[in-house]
Amino acid sequence: MPKSPNKVLLGAGFDLAEGSVVDFVPGEAWIGRVVRQMLADNIDTLVSAVDISHLAPLVAAARQAGVPLKVILSGSAVNAEVLGRYGPLLAGVTSFSRTIPFQAKSPSLDAYRAAVAQYAPQLTDPDQTVALTSFVIADMLIRGLEEAGECPTRQSFIDGLRAVDDYDAGGLISRTDIDGDFGRTGE
Repeated sequence: MPKSPNKVLLGAGFDLAEGSVVDFVPGEAWIGRVVRQMLADNIDTLVSAVDISHLAPLVAAARQAGVPLKVILSGSAVNAEVLGRYGPLLAGVTSFSRTIPFQAKSPSLDAYRAAVAQYAPQLTDPDQTVALTSFVIADMLIRGLEEAGECPTRQSFIDGLRAVDDYDAGGLISRTDIDGDFGRTGE
């Protein structure tokens, strides 16, 4: 199970003021509440695990309200649609991801996009973090089944996948030692 963002931040040595971690509830009311809290608590750093399509309106509202943001970290990559809609309001947003950026020229991304076009034609824009993450998870499932052998069991699947020390989803993510990297934050 992935660690919560606040545990990761605390583990990396960040001090988190009480009440500084808020649950995500989509909508204008949530954005207003968070912006008011940021102003009241003099917040200058925003770290988010929500999709960029939800983070962008929050960043825009915070900037319009005068929140003095110095650092904005997003666990979701900025895509062309969101950039087109929010443009300069997203200046300075830094995204962290183990996946290859959608803007990269890559045979791995070409193969991913071709697979999406063939197997999920209803997805008109494959350059979405959720779609790419789902593709990587499906690829990992297939790799685990391949590693499990002829007659896979739950245990052979787990053991086989944990033995993989160079998984990269065909170049879509940074190399991962599935057992050795389990539960660790990226360096």
